[in-house]
Amino acid sequence: MLRQKLDSLVSQCEQFNANVSDLATFYLAADAGAKLISNTRIPEGYSLEMRMSSDFPLVATTVRKQDDVLALCGRGDYERLNAYQAVVALCSLFEVFIVGVGETLHVQPSRCISITSWRRGNAPIDIRSPTLCMLRSIHEAFDIDSPLNGDTAICWIYHFIQLRNIVVHDGGRLEEAKRSRLVSSWSARPTGQHLVINGDHIDDMVHFLLSHVRSFLFQARKRCLESPA
Repeated sequence: MLRQKLDSLVSQCEQFNANVSDLATFYLAADAGAKLISNTRIPEGYSLEMRMSSDFPLVATTVRKQDDVLALCGRGDYERLNAYQAVVALCSLFEVFIVGVGETLHVQPSRCISITSWRRGNAPIDIRSPTLCMLRSIHEAFDIDSPLNGDTAICWIYHFIQLRNIVVHDGGRLEEAKRSRLVSSWSARPTGQHLVINGDHIDDMVHFLLSHVRSFLFQARKRCLESPA
């Protein structure tokens, strides 16, 4: 039974890696698409028209043209919105992945975990994120040892989740009360201004999650080999 559960865990890890890879492709394609549209010269008398739906006439569906994309890029909002959506999607993929693994393994998460971080002077920090509590419980319940369960990894993923929450609930604007929850490179943003998230940040998040989940996958496979069939 344990072998069967861990085999399912391996499959979920592989699916998570594939989903994140697809998301990275989508993020890059969206960025490239905007650049192509911005640099495309439309012949006089023609217009680039993008329809949301083909089931209804123009008056009943959402339509955007090249000038709409140019205006969004000109305000600097296209890259911001693309990056914000990538952060939201990355966190959602990770949360769904961890919840799915927990359900497969029939693990009940604790309500709170404690970590230490050198950024906080190595003082204990209580984290009540259901996703991160489940993550630690999975490792403990099945005796899996991986960097994904380390305090440093949990601290960074908690940081990603906080960024996602600021994007979703505050439109990406930093409130003073939430400044202490972010690492210094993010909390340095003036209160009330949009968080600046670019391709470098998204790339860091993608590689961080993929590398740590791969390490988790390696340890899960190891446990499969060690457990009875």
